[in-house]
Amino acid sequence: MITERNDRCVVSGLRRLYFDFHDAIDLYAKDEAKGRVEIEAVIHDICKRGSGGGESNQAKG
Repeated sequence: MITERNDRCVVSGLRRLYFDFHDAIDLYAKDEAKGRVEIEAVIHDICKRGSGGGESNQAKG
């Protein structure tokens, strides 16, 4: 079903963001400046996905 496929895409996308965020936190612990850039990028991706504007949502829509 299309709905199930979309649900899986959303879950896998959120899982990717979750792991990206934790990777950014780990980087921040090692290098504050680089970590801030990565955290900002992940937060930006989360905001885009939350507003329905993420690339993966548009490509699969």
